[in-house]
Amino acid sequence: MRQPEVFFHVGLPKTGTTYLQRLIFPNLKGIQFYKKRLYDKHHDIIQNSDYDKYLFSCEFDKPLKERLLQIKINYPQAKIIVCFRPQVAWLASRYRYHIRKFGGATWAEFFSARNNDAIWKAEELYYMDIVNYIIEHFSEPPLVLNFESLKTDKKRFWNKIEEYTSTKLDSSFKDKIIKQNFDDKSLYVLRKFNRWRKYEHLPNSFPKFIRKTHYKLNELVLHMVVFYTKFLSKSVMNGEELLSKQSLEEVGVLYQEDWSKIEELGK
Repeated sequence: MRQPEVFFHVGLPKTGTTYLQRLIFPNLKGIQFYKKRLYDKHHDIIQNSDYDKYLFSCEFDKPLKERLLQIKINYPQAKIIVCFRPQVAWLASRYRYHIRKFGGATWAEFFSARNNDAIWKAEELYYMDIVNYIIEHFSEPPLVLNFESLKTDKKRFWNKIEEYTSTKLDSSFKDKIIKQNFDDKSLYVLRKFNRWRKYEHLPNSFPKFIRKTHYKLNELVLHMVVFYTKFLSKSVMNGEELLSKQSLEEVGVLYQEDWSKIEELGK
């Protein structure tokens, strides 16, 4: 029995994953794509269907190596698609997302090259470690994508996916921008609000509907806070920056060599 080709897109988050999952992957002809809500069912899906090619997508950051190891157990021949962006831009985007999702950490609490209590530590963001891990554990080389090229040379970005998967984008495909951003003033106020009003997830002992409703209602509160910040002047930030330029420059220097290697792979 011929083995199907199985592709896994594993992230990272904040590297165009929503764009890929909503616009690109569903429009690839000649491959069966499954949305991320079905990712954890990938083994059952493959075992109980009969397609030549499968593509599953779900973004991971901290548990990425653990997830890759889970894939390897059943699919050591799987082809891995992973997208990166410069660590400085990725961390800045991830920090803004942290605040949007009830987080109240300062930048120093979120990322540090020295503080072991920070949410993200320097050693966790060397991308070449991830690439080498994939090469070591899978029989096929990964497709390494550069998020920056999605902005500068979108067609080349698409073509790399087509070539790797031996597919073609549907000719009726229509590109569009998927964007959702809060400005720094809104996030500054929201961070203060989140530190004052700490959100707690309901335990799994509650029914799923109740947990989801609880989450959505609290998310609505955050959006209301952001809405009212529109009526505040920027002076509410007291001259502070959400992310200092110096801190970001330090991150850029720290990962400069690692990112240069990723750029070469992503060409």
